[in-house]
Amino acid sequence: MKQKTSPTAFPATAIVIPQVLGQAVAACRGTGPYRGLARAFLSVLLVLAFLLAGLAGCMHSNNEPRLIQAASNGVESSKDRFVVYIAHVNDTHAHLDPITRSFALDGHTVSMSVGGYPRLHTQVDGWRKTAGDEQAGFLFLHAGDTFQGSGYFMLFYGEPEAAMWNRIGLDAMVLGNHEFDSLRAMDIQRDAQGRILSVTPGEALPAGLNLAEFIRLAHFPVLAANMHVPDSSLLSNIPNLVPWVITEVEGRSVGIFGIVLADMPEIAYPGKELIFLPEADVAREMVSLFEAQGVDRIIMISHIGYEQDMEIARSVDGIDVIVGGHSHSVLGDFSPSGLESDGPYPTIIASPSGWPTVVVQAGAYASMAGLLRVVFNDQGEVVQADGANHFLILANQGDDREVDTKREQDLPQETVLGQGAVLSWGRENPQDREFIDQRYGRDVKEAYGPVIAMVAQPLDHERIPADPAGHGSILAPLTAEALAAGLALQGEGVDFALLNAGSVRASIPAGPFRENQTMLEIMIFGNRVAAFALTGAQTRAVLESVISSALANSQDDGRFPYPARLKYSYDAAQPEGGRLSDLTVWDQEMGWRSLEDDRTYRVASSYYIASGRDGYDLLKQYVDANASLQVFSALDNQMFVDYVRQTAAQNNGFLLPLDYAPVTLKNQVLQR
Repeated sequence: MKQKTSPTAFPATAIVIPQVLGQAVAACRGTGPYRGLARAFLSVLLVLAFLLAGLAGCMHSNNEPRLIQAASNGVESSKDRFVVYIAHVNDTHAHLDPITRSFALDGHTVSMSVGGYPRLHTQVDGWRKTAGDEQAGFLFLHAGDTFQGSGYFMLFYGEPEAAMWNRIGLDAMVLGNHEFDSLRAMDIQRDAQGRILSVTPGEALPAGLNLAEFIRLAHFPVLAANMHVPDSSLLSNIPNLVPWVITEVEGRSVGIFGIVLADMPEIAYPGKELIFLPEADVAREMVSLFEAQGVDRIIMISHIGYEQDMEIARSVDGIDVIVGGHSHSVLGDFSPSGLESDGPYPTIIASPSGWPTVVVQAGAYASMAGLLRVVFNDQGEVVQADGANHFLILANQGDDREVDTKREQDLPQETVLGQGAVLSWGRENPQDREFIDQRYGRDVKEAYGPVIAMVAQPLDHERIPADPAGHGSILAPLTAEALAAGLALQGEGVDFALLNAGSVRASIPAGPFRENQTMLEIMIFGNRVAAFALTGAQTRAVLESVISSALANSQDDGRFPYPARLKYSYDAAQPEGGRLSDLTVWDQEMGWRSLEDDRTYRVASSYYIASGRDGYDLLKQYVDANASLQVFSALDNQMFVDYVRQTAAQNNGFLLPLDYAPVTLKNQVLQR
C-alpha cells in the first residue's frame, strides 16, 4: 500500500517531478529567448516517446469503443492487474462541522446531521483500511473549493482546512475558483478574557495572500497545470504548488495533474499576474508529458464542472479518471432518498479513440464523499471500474442504525439506495472533534454575535428555481431588497435592485438569526454596493442573456438573476429572445407597472456584477455606455444586516420574506 509520508516533506520516492521535462514545458509557455528551443526539445522527447510506445503497443491504440466491466469485490493487485481505490471530495467550503439535511428514509422524511471533516475522516480511514486489506492502492483527492462557506474560513483564512486535510491524509488537491476570492481583513475586538466582542470586515487583502499561506501549510501537492505563475505573484516559489505529480502507488507510477477554470479572472480575483490557459489544450499536453515518461495511468483532478469534465473526456485521449468539482454535481441514483442526481456514478465516457474515461464528482459541503474502485491492466488501461457516492450520516441520532461498537474498527454501516448511491452511518473521529473545538470552536461560536431577529419559516435559497411554482430562492430577492432599502436611507433611491444567485451562499434556517451570520455564512464575499442606470430594453436584454447562459450549463447557475421591486416570467421552452414576459416594476404611487423599454431606470446591485463578472459582461457594456456607475463604500452583507434589524423592529422581532415572487421560471429544465 502507498506509504504515508512525514507531514513536513514529500519523500523523493513518493512524488517525482521530472525537472528536464517540467522545465521544458514551462519554457514552452513562457516568453523568454529559449522558448523556441524548448519547444523543439520537448517535441523531440515526445516523438521518441511515442515511437517507443508504438513499438510496445501503446495504450489507446484500439479505435473501437470498449466496455468496462464492473469491478467485483476480491480482485486484488497482481503482476498483470493493479487495483486502486480513489476516495474523493470537492467543494467542501470549510464545512468542518456537520450540517442538517432532510431526506427520505424508510418512507419518512427525516432531518439528520451529515458530513463534516471529522465524519469524513472516519469514512476515509475505513476505506484506506479496506484498500490495505485487499493489497490495493489508495488515493484521497480533493477537486477544489475548500475555501469559503463558514466562520472557520472567515476567521482563520484556510488554516483549519489545511490542518484538517493534513490530519485526514489528503494526497493531492486542485485549486478551485473560491481559493481566489477577494478577501477582507477581519477587525476582531476582544475583551480582557479573550472573548470576541465584535467582528467587522476591514480592508481588502492582496490577491493570493491567504491562498499562498494555505498552500505552504499543506502537506500535499496543490495542482494547477493550466495556471502560469510568474515570479511577481505571491504564489511563486511555493514548493508544493505544481502543475502535476507522479506518485508511486503500490509500486506503480500514477500521473496526476490539475485543471482549473480558464475563465478564472471573470468569476474570481486571482490578480493580474496569473495566466490561465485553455483546459483541454493543457490536458492534452499533460497526457503527452506523462506518456513520454512511460506513465500510462493518468488522473485529472479538475475544478471546471461536470459538463466540462465530460467534454474533456470526449475530446482528449489518454486520461483514465477525472475527479471533478465546481458544479456540486451529485452522481449516483439517490432518488429513493428524495435527493436529486445529476448523472450516474461513475460516468463512463468514450474518448476520441474509443477508450473509456471514468468521470466522478461528489456533491458539496463535505456531506458526501465518493469511492471509486479502478482496475488497470499491465498496459495501464482501465478494464474495470465501479463505486459509489456516500452520503455521510452521523450515527447515534435517535435512528436505530447505530454502528456496532464491538467492531475492532469503527467502520460505517451502509444502505445501498440505487446504482452508485449509498447512505453511510458513522461516527466522527474524536481526536478531530477535540482539535477543532479546542483550537477554533470558541472563537467561531462567539463570532456569530447576538441574536438580531427570529426567522419563523426557513428562508431557502436555490440558485435556479426548481420548485413547482418556479419561484426559486426566497432569500436572494430579500438580499436585493436590502440594497434598495439601504440606498434609499442614504438618499440614493433606486427603481429596483438586481443580484446574482451566487452572491448568496446558504439558506437561513428557522430560528434565531445572529448579527454576523450574514458575513460568515450567507453573503460571505462582502461586495461593494453599486448603482447605475439601465433602460427597460437594456434590462430585458441583460436578463435574457444571463438566464439563458445559467440554464445552458449547471456550472454557470450562480449568475441566475434575482431582483427586488422588479418581477419577470421566463419560459425556457420559448425561442431565444422571446422567453421573457410579464416584466413589471414597483411604483410607490401606482403599484406594479409594466417595464418601459424607452424609460431609464436606476438600479441597485453589487460592483461585482456591475463590473461584468460571472457572465454579466453585457451589463457592464450598458453601464459603461450610460456612464452612470456609482460605487459606494457600503458592503452588501453589511447592508443586509442593517435591513434585518430594521425589518425585525417593524415585525415584532421577525425577519419576513417578500410578499411577492419576483421570479417565475416555466419549463425549468437546463437547456444543455
